Amino acid sequence: MRVLLDSELEEILASAQILYGDKSKPQLIVDASGMAYKFFHPPKKLISSKTFRPPAKRFIKNALELNKRGINAPIVEETLRGEHSKCLILKYAKLDGIDYREKISIGHPAPLDSLPSICADLHRKGVYFRAIHLGNILHQPNGQYALIDISDCQLSRGTLGAYKRARNIAHLITYSKDKTAFNQYSTPQFIEDYLCASGLHPLKQILFKRLLGTKGIQLAM
Repeated sequence: MRVLLDSELEEILASAQILYGDKSKPQLIVDASGMAYKFFHPPKKLISSKTFRPPAKRFIKNALELNKRGINAPIVEETLRGEHSKCLILKYAKLDGIDYREKISIGHPAPLDSLPSICADLHRKGVYFRAIHLGNILHQPNGQYALIDISDCQLSRGTLGAYKRARNIAHLITYSKDKTAFNQYSTPQFIEDYLCASGLHPLKQILFKRLLGTKGIQLAM
C-alpha cells in the first residue's frame, strides 16, 4: 500500500473538486483527470464496529461483487494511506452520470420513473443496499444505473425475501431528504410499479405490503 505524502495530497486538493468534506478533512474529491479519491478517516473511538469491519475493505469487496452481478459500481484502482492522517484513501475513476436527487433538481421530466425497476433489479440480484437513497444511485448517460457509497451492502446468494425488500423500500421512500420527491411521485404508485417489476408471487406481494404497513406505510391491499 502506497503512502500518499501530505505534499502530494495538497497538490491534488489545489485543483480538485471537493464533493464532500473540506480541504482540512476531505471525504470525496475528484481530481483534474477525473479520478475520484474516497477518504476513510480513522474512527474516533478506539474500538468500534469499523475496527472489525473496516468500511474501506467492505467498499472494495462490494465493488467487485456488484460488478460481477452486472451492477455498475466504482472499480478501485489503488488503495493509499495518508502520511500523517492515517486515513485510507481509495482511488477510482469517477462514474459517469448524475444522482437522482440532482436529476430532480434540474427539472428532468419524470425523474423517478426508472427507480422502481432499479430497486427490483437490485433485490432480484440479492443486493440489500443499506445506504439506499436518491443521492447514492446514479442515472448514467447510457440509460443504465450505478451505485456509489457502497460500503454498507449485504449481498445474498439468492433473491431477497419479502422482509428485506420491504425494509429496504421503506428506508428509501421515508429518507428525510427525499420524502417530498416520493410524495410527488405518489408512494402507492411507486410501490405498484416496484411490484410489477419485481416478479414476486402474488402471495409474497401481499406479505410485502403488510410488512410495509408495519413500517408506517399504508397501502390498499
